[in-house]
Amino acid sequence: MRQKLRGVEEDLDDQRFDQKSISSDLTRQYKTMQTELGLRIHTLETEVTRLRQQLANTEAELQETKVEKERITREKDRTIEELRMKIDSMEISYDGIVHDALDNLLHKMDDAKQKWEKQATQIQLRHKHLLLEFGLNPLDI
Repeated sequence: MRQKLRGVEEDLDDQRFDQKSISSDLTRQYKTMQTELGLRIHTLETEVTRLRQQLANTEAELQETKVEKERITREKDRTIEELRMKIDSMEISYDGIVHDALDNLLHKMDDAKQKWEKQATQIQLRHKHLLLEFGLNPLDI
C-alpha cells in the first residue's frame, strides 16, 4: 500500500510537474502573443497616424489647388473681359474710320462730279457757240 501510495504520489507529482510545465508554456505563449499583438497594435497605430497625416496633407494640397484654380479662372475671365472691351473699342474706332473714309470719298466724288458737270457744261456751251457761229442749230444735230 505504501508502494501504491508512493506510485500515486509520483503520478501526482508528475501530473503537477506536467501541469506546471504546461502552465508556464501557456503563460510564455500568452506573453509572446501579447507582446506580438502590442507590437502589431503599435505598428498599426503608427500606420494610421501616418495615413491620417498623409490624408490631411493631400486635403490641404487639394484645397490649395482649388484656390489656385479659382484664382487662375478669375484672372482669365478678367483678361477675356478686358480683351472683349478692347475689341469693342477697336470695332467702334474702325467703324468711325470707315465712315469717315466713306464720307470723304463721297465728298470727293461729289466734288469731282460737280467739277466734271461744270466742265461738261462749259464744253457743251463752247461747242454750242461754235455750231451757232457756223450757222448750225445744236438742237438739230
